[in-house]
Amino acid sequence: MYTNILFICGSLELGKDGVGDYTRHLAKQLIQFGNSVSIIAINDKHINDIINETLQKHIAVPTLRLPKDLSWSQKKEEIVKFVRYQRPDWVSLQYVPFSFHTKGLCFGLSYRLKSSIKDVQWQIMFHELWCGMAKKSTLKEKVLGFGQKIVLKNTVTVLKPKKIFTSTVSYKERLESIKIKNINVIPIFGNISHNALASDEKWKAKIDQQATYMLKSSDTINIGFFGSIYSNCELEDLFLHISGFARKKGLNINIIQAGVSKNIDILKRASKTIKANLIEIGEQDEDILNRLFTHIKIAVSTTPAEGIDKSGSAAAWLERSIPILISSSDTSYKSNELEKKGLFQVLSQDDIERAMESRRSREPESRLPYVAKFYVDKLTILNESK
Repeated sequence: MYTNILFICGSLELGKDGVGDYTRHLAKQLIQFGNSVSIIAINDKHINDIINETLQKHIAVPTLRLPKDLSWSQKKEEIVKFVRYQRPDWVSLQYVPFSFHTKGLCFGLSYRLKSSIKDVQWQIMFHELWCGMAKKSTLKEKVLGFGQKIVLKNTVTVLKPKKIFTSTVSYKERLESIKIKNINVIPIFGNISHNALASDEKWKAKIDQQATYMLKSSDTINIGFFGSIYSNCELEDLFLHISGFARKKGLNINIIQAGVSKNIDILKRASKTIKANLIEIGEQDEDILNRLFTHIKIAVSTTPAEGIDKSGSAAAWLERSIPILISSSDTSYKSNELEKKGLFQVLSQDDIERAMESRRSREPESRLPYVAKFYVDKLTILNESK
């Protein structure tokens, strides 16, 4: 059985919003499965005017993008017209507090959505919950998180979703602690398409010749770094282990940085400490990134292990059977569970050796079809039981 789904997210600028990219990819996969899908970005930070378009990249996705500064009365008028035309069975709210308000305090959002979109069933995917959950959180973060928690609970109370998804077991437990039940855990997929591969001409135009030469060097190990850098990740200690491993193998080290990496100075210092070559690729189209990943042997992540399942950058590595190294300081790491996924905490050079060997036992595979099928199965089963 097929269904008609309307996704709601904050922004949809390609490559600028992780949840927006997630929504685009998921929508296209669901359409390939035979479903009807549309998207509304209700607080788009990257545009100044209303954009009503059909996203065209082999698959058409009807899309409405509403600028951040547009009044709600104007947004409601556009939403009502769009929904009347699309006639969704389900509305899937892709929830990130900061997508809808600069401080994540989107009070009133649920009432506005409910008054604008009627006679539908609601589903919520919680990508993020609230600030201040970490042990090292500041008082300011905890106070802000308290307000965000109230908003989240109110959103569930008002919209009364028939289905609730989140990406990690720890998030599921947090939601259950505030009396939200019947939560499905579903992994995040990587936002870099496996099918997109830049041509030689485009690669040469975007990546300089020296970087290409270094990437292809046979006496070098390429270490990938993609995404944010957390300030308390003890990256230098991890890099010292990598340096020892490379020295034992007679290899030089390239650290390949891709995407937008906050706190990149931490990466620069750690690379300098072990005399590694730091190749900054930065923001690129996904066909460039996909081609770049073919040169990467192993990756590094500073995302805490307990949150790795909600990391799109980690998913991009793991889907390609590229093992991920994480710091010995991560107290949330559980070896039995995470090594099966391809994550290795580095306590010694032997751990890096095991990570490298693990590539042979795992085949590259995108999670996107699985996630799309999960959505369809959960939503259509409920439709059939009505």
